[in-house]
Amino acid sequence: MACEVEAAYIQPPECRPDPTIPVAEGMPVIDLSPMDSGDPVAMEKLAEEVRDALKEWCIFYVVNHGIPTDVRENIDKNIYEFFGLPLEEKLKVQRTLEDPLGYVPTDLTWNTKDWIEIYEYFMHSPLEIPANPEPDCSETITLKNKPPENPQGFL
Repeated sequence: MACEVEAAYIQPPECRPDPTIPVAEGMPVIDLSPMDSGDPVAMEKLAEEVRDALKEWCIFYVVNHGIPTDVRENIDKNIYEFFGLPLEEKLKVQRTLEDPLGYVPTDLTWNTKDWIEIYEYFMHSPLEIPANPEPDCSETITLKNKPPENPQGFL
C-alpha cells in the first residue's frame, strides 16, 4: 500500500530545500562562557558574534551555556512525553489569538503545513509586556505559561 501525503503538506517545488546543499555546514558555534567573566569587552565580542550569526544564518549552536546535564535530560524526557500524548490532551493547552503561549499543532512555511508541533512558553512567567508596540504605551498585559497536566513538572 502506497503512503499518501495530505496536499497541504506538499511545498511548491520552488520552495523546497535543495538536497544537494549541506544544511548545517559552517553554522556558527557561539561559546557563552564569556557571560560568566563579567568582562565588558568579552561581552561586547559575544554580542557581536550573536548579532553576526543571526544576520547571516538566523540560527546558531550554543556551547558552554552552563545548563547541567541532568536538567537537559529532564527537559528532553518531559518534551518526549508531552509530544507523545494524544492530540486531545495537547489541545487542552493550545495557543490562541488571545493567549500566544501553549501548544501549536502545526505551523506554516510558504503557506504549507510543516511536519512540526510546537509548545511555546516563557522561561520567566508571568511576563508583563506593553499592550502595543507604540513607544509611549503605558498600558501592559500579562502573559502566563499554560503548563499541561501531563507530564508532571513539564514547566
